[in-house]
Amino acid sequence: MSPDNPLNLLCATLANVEVEGTLKGRERSRFYVQLDIDDRKAVISAKIKCSVSGLRWEWTSGNEIMNIDLDQCLLLDSISWFAPSSKIKIAIYQYHMLICNKCVGRLGRTQVVDMIANGASNIHLFLHASFDLTSESGLAVPLRMKIALCPAPKSDDDIENLLQEVDNSISKLKNRESVLGTASSIGQALQLIKAIMNNFSQIHPVLNASWVVISGVYKILQDTDVQDEVIRELANTLREMLGTAAAVPDLPQIPNTDSVIEEISRQSLQVASLIHEYANLSFLKRTAKIQLSGDLKSRILQCQTKCTSLQMKLAIRIDINAHARATQIGMVLLMLHVIKDDVLATKIHKWLSASDSSKNLNEADEKHQDGTCLWFFKGKQFLGWQETPGLLWIKGKLIKTLSDKKPCLVVAYFFFDGRDSQSALQLHENLIRSLIIQFSHHYGGLPESLESLYKHCGEHHQPSVNQLQKVLQDILNQFCHAYIIIDALDECIDHAKTLDWIFKLIVNFNQLVTNIHILVTSRPEQDIEKKFNQLSLTVIDIAEATRQDIIDVLKVEMNLKFREYSQKTQDEIKTQLNERADGSFRWMALQLQELAKCYSEDAAIKQLARLPDGLNGIYDQILEAIDKRYHDETLIFLQWLAFSMRPMKIVELADTVTVDFDGQNGPVCNIKKRYNNPYDLLKRCSSLVIESNGVIKLSHFSVKEYLLSTVNKDFKINKEISHSKIAEISIVYLLQFNSVEFLTENMLESFPLAGYAAQHWIDHLRLGTMNSMLYQSVLSLFTLESAFTNWIKILNIDVLQKNTQDFALDREKFQSPLYYASLSGMEQVLKHLIEQKKDINIQREPYDNALQAACHEGHEVIVKLLLEDGADINAQERQYGNVLQATCYQGHEALVKLLLEDGADVNAQGGEYGNALQAASYQGYEVIVKLLLEHGADVNAQGGQYGNALQAACYQGYEVIVKLLLEHGADVNAQEEQYGNALQAACYQGHKAVIKLLLKYRADVNAVGGEYGSALHTASARGHKEVIMLLQEKLAQYTSSIIGVVSDSGI
Repeated sequence: MSPDNPLNLLCATLANVEVEGTLKGRERSRFYVQLDIDDRKAVISAKIKCSVSGLRWEWTSGNEIMNIDLDQCLLLDSISWFAPSSKIKIAIYQYHMLICNKCVGRLGRTQVVDMIANGASNIHLFLHASFDLTSESGLAVPLRMKIALCPAPKSDDDIENLLQEVDNSISKLKNRESVLGTASSIGQALQLIKAIMNNFSQIHPVLNASWVVISGVYKILQDTDVQDEVIRELANTLREMLGTAAAVPDLPQIPNTDSVIEEISRQSLQVASLIHEYANLSFLKRTAKIQLSGDLKSRILQCQTKCTSLQMKLAIRIDINAHARATQIGMVLLMLHVIKDDVLATKIHKWLSASDSSKNLNEADEKHQDGTCLWFFKGKQFLGWQETPGLLWIKGKLIKTLSDKKPCLVVAYFFFDGRDSQSALQLHENLIRSLIIQFSHHYGGLPESLESLYKHCGEHHQPSVNQLQKVLQDILNQFCHAYIIIDALDECIDHAKTLDWIFKLIVNFNQLVTNIHILVTSRPEQDIEKKFNQLSLTVIDIAEATRQDIIDVLKVEMNLKFREYSQKTQDEIKTQLNERADGSFRWMALQLQELAKCYSEDAAIKQLARLPDGLNGIYDQILEAIDKRYHDETLIFLQWLAFSMRPMKIVELADTVTVDFDGQNGPVCNIKKRYNNPYDLLKRCSSLVIESNGVIKLSHFSVKEYLLSTVNKDFKINKEISHSKIAEISIVYLLQFNSVEFLTENMLESFPLAGYAAQHWIDHLRLGTMNSMLYQSVLSLFTLESAFTNWIKILNIDVLQKNTQDFALDREKFQSPLYYASLSGMEQVLKHLIEQKKDINIQREPYDNALQAACHEGHEVIVKLLLEDGADINAQERQYGNVLQATCYQGHEALVKLLLEDGADVNAQGGEYGNALQAASYQGYEVIVKLLLEHGADVNAQGGQYGNALQAACYQGYEVIVKLLLEHGADVNAQEEQYGNALQAACYQGHKAVIKLLLKYRADVNAVGGEYGSALHTASARGHKEVIMLLQEKLAQYTSSIIGVVSDSGI
């Protein structure tokens, strides 16, 4: 029977206690367990001897834990009732006639709810928890305790009676406002848990514990004056969370992921425990805990955050399930498996190298003024787009975090950024990579299809854009609604690819897209407008709409920055800026910055009188204000910011001034020129730049456009000249390490620009122009032993070692200067090194020699130079087997032709793809495949990852290549180990057109072999419905023909 206290409704059975480790004690010592509940003795076990395996106490189902009097020292056969926030303490005591009750190890106070929630995972709800023990003084001891604790559920009658009581009580509570918000929410939560228990009694048994805990909380809340808002909110969160779970009793679990329903049931224990702890306090203690210390309130808020996260997670799983049902194939739901191997997932994340534009998103959010853009977010067009899949194009700049509005939306963002030369935020491919990572996060993990792609490409090779887009499409297909936000599309340097991709998403086989919502912001460039005009879309031109927002922002800014000015001056500033801005936020923001610099109200009035027209006028004014002594430094800063390969840190950019171009023997590094405070460069560049978390950028894309077009000779920049200047500064910066024999990581911390310089000087040199002074600097880097060695140690640019840093690297273990000159395409440097009689055929990993490195990178001039000087055209290498195969894989047509004409063996075997033809077929290079076939490539040569060229092309789905190979005599039924044959390889990926082509060329649909046994089994395992139907139709035709033959023969 339950005690009088209505809170003590959580009963539990102690199954066993085990102790592992070294127990030292006197001979004939015995040991016993004492369990305390809320500092009261509850259980004292029998005294037993220590065995070889340790100590173990077991209790039968009848020996349940009971609260006992302090004087009792025996185990009684009754049930013990715990409060939801009760704390258990267990100690192991040694007993000997000479030593009475010595504590040898203990487990400190642990909340019962935590123990159940963290350990109850199987159908019997037993907690098998393991804990390290300490001494009474808190020091670690070499003992470990395993505890099996089982909460005993309430009977069905108890539950039904309590539910009736809940129903009656909730109606009475309506007249008691202070209790209504919490007690009624808990009551509804109890009803919801009962609904879930009816459907999940075996699958999610932890809900039994949730039930008894929350029911106890409900009883005390009926008589408690609960006034704190956080408690009422927590109760409402519990009700909503369990209500959503109750609404989806048959929600299937995504393979290899945690059960959301079970997570919610565990969290309900935590919620109830916190509410109980609060409600059981006196008014004074409650005030002290909540209002003064804030400890309990902080824990409640953390609990709310977890609940909100679970609500979002459950909503997304429901969304995924609903969409999977809509696309159901037969009786199997097509739900992606996710990668559960954390190590593998980390490797794939690194391999994918997805660009992170969250800084741009945060930057945009920080600039956003509360109360602005309401016309947009409350407008019919935006609200309609949120509900209906399709494309919304905003002509202008307007991004605000949608998840702030609706936390459960599945949203992914990408911000293109053209303020510098960083390809990371300017390429379509990087948009796709980023979306894959973001939507995978929403789904619960990386899909296994990405693992397959990773394994097929290999860690050191990247997938094609088409392959990545297919993976992304697979992920998007799992959601009922997925939202893609693309900002500044016009700043994408290959936005034609993005336009095509968007077009295909929106127009899918002439049917309107059913689940994708795309929002794009961009300036109305001609090609963008032309492409979008072909679609059914919603267009918003924000030029006029932003005028009211400008007025709203100016009101706020007057109060923040100009409150000391007279009302007349404030009104004048607002009027002038609003009228002159002509809808341009950027112009208004810059003028506010300049006005804020004025030292007096009079100076601000004079500044207003000479407001420039347009952005270019403002930029002219800013540059004119820069001290002439710093023009050269400022120009260099602006060149770096406009054309750097990635965003620059302030400490990196500031160190560019250490390169002195006034040296007698050319530019040298002069550390004495370093700024005492790197942030002083912000004073030089004024409002043209912005800084966030130590990273500096041009403040707007229009700044770069202005610098490229300005007539101001002191600050006009040119793309090629800027890249050359950046390359020269980088090289000279690296040359200072020629005087350092043993460079260490600690030493490098004093040279912040070294990492960028080592990684990107070649990139800048390729985009710039080589002059005599720059050539001498480059030659010095390759010929000065210590400078060259330290450059490679700082950042190795070798293909398979790219971007690695190793200060312990032995000089004898990395490639020669001639190799790196060939790899980086340095023609003049290579000629110099060849003249110095350097060995061009020296073999070292990963690409073994200079010719193979040059071929891999596609440097035709370098390849010719090396071949003319005797490079071995058929030298073997580890990854691709030979030069020709490596070149075919990379798709360098001119080089393939050159190598074939110079005697490369077209059928040389070895490497990842077996031969050159298979490598070209796998990559889908039609022209190269034709070249190889014309030069005698064996179309049926075996070997490599895919067995033969035909299977490689079939796996990838290149219909044109497949047809070409078949026309040249490829064996359509050739066997190999992994996929069995070409038909099975095509079925694996679901390439319907290729399958039809193979069947036309008499592919054997009954052929056995490979991983799945047959083509039909492969298609079934991969869930390709249309392929299954196609194969079944072919099998039916085959069967009919056999029957016909049998009938004709009279058998």
